[in-house]
Amino acid sequence: MSDQFAAGPTGYLIETGSFFPVLSAAASLDYGERMHRLMRDYYPFGAIMYAHHCSGFAPDQPYGTLKLDRYGDPDLEYQLAPDNMQAMKHSLIEMTKIHLAAGASSVYHITNPSLEISSTNELHQLNDISFEPQRTTIFTVHVMGGCRMGADGARSVVKPDFRLRGAANVWVVDASIFPTGLGANPQVTIYALALWAAREICAQHNRTFTLHQQQEETWPWAGY
Repeated sequence: MSDQFAAGPTGYLIETGSFFPVLSAAASLDYGERMHRLMRDYYPFGAIMYAHHCSGFAPDQPYGTLKLDRYGDPDLEYQLAPDNMQAMKHSLIEMTKIHLAAGASSVYHITNPSLEISSTNELHQLNDISFEPQRTTIFTVHVMGGCRMGADGARSVVKPDFRLRGAANVWVVDASIFPTGLGANPQVTIYALALWAAREICAQHNRTFTLHQQQEETWPWAGY
């Protein structure tokens, strides 16, 4: 993961990752012959890279709405701010430059229609990418927040002991209690919180929490 472009309100992180055939097919906006060619040439792909843009809900970018639908359930909608779109184009250009510098013969972009860049002379085409619906694939993973933990009841939903405010027998132990996004996979952090919460819950019920040392050493967070 690279944080070279992480500074600023619309900064982003660059990371390599694994896109398996089914996931790649689902993410692509191509169909017909273009889709056939994408899947036919899937395994020769040298590398896959994506950018983390974590500023979609920044307080100074009020481009979202929260309302209740006709059933009384929350309905959240948000639009990309102009700064976000510019940052995304910047990230596409930089990631393409990295691939080309590493020897890629072409760089495939998940757009509709799909766009392949074969040289730095073609990078300007990325400035014309549209972020209208169904034109460029944008997705989110590792959703965090929504039930913020904190000591201030006016600014948090979950108490520091993991209890949901207003419900004495409900504990929240997942990424929703994060006050903000981590900018990284939260797996190990959630493991640690679950261990902490288990001890808290046992203490509140006057129970003894026991974790055998041998078992603890084999758990995923061992060594962190």
